[in-house]
Amino acid sequence: MNIRHHLSFANIASATALVLVLGGGVAVAAGLAPNSVGSEQIRNNSVTGKDVKESTLGTVPSVDSVAVSKRVRVGRGQGSATVHRSGPFTVTLRCEFISQRLNPNAYLEISTSADNSAVIAQSTSGGTNDQDFDVSEGTREIGEAGESGLVDVEFTAVTPAGEMVSGEGYVATRFNGSRVCSAQLILVG
Repeated sequence: MNIRHHLSFANIASATALVLVLGGGVAVAAGLAPNSVGSEQIRNNSVTGKDVKESTLGTVPSVDSVAVSKRVRVGRGQGSATVHRSGPFTVTLRCEFISQRLNPNAYLEISTSADNSAVIAQSTSGGTNDQDFDVSEGTREIGEAGESGLVDVEFTAVTPAGEMVSGEGYVATRFNGSRVCSAQLILVG
């Protein structure tokens, strides 16, 4: 077998990158700072899963469940509806109609039955960061859609005991051409 036939720049570069990544001590000895070799320095597909030494990896968090909520709709005169309930947390869609001609305002809100909870939410309409979320405070907004029509949301809420709900999805003010509030979430817990 002619070894020279198998040598190419790509093979040599990927082998060098692999040695640098997996041989951290060698990289430090070569003058590279620890953790200084990352995705920008490694070509695509030059390091694969079989090249990673599993014993060097930390603990990967586990997920008990992933669920998609039903699409919830609230029309004129209906007020609000529950999108999801998990442990002490309830996510609600609230709809306010301001005029016959405009889209309604749709609010995706979360409430808790456990004092000293925390909720962090981001959406294209703003965000919430409440590290002391109590029952007496009512709801926290995690997304609002008005004339914009559709807002993406993502949130995480946790109790002091570690009960958690986390999700992402949307809240909208139109559904299939109708002026109606709607929401749907993908939840991880």
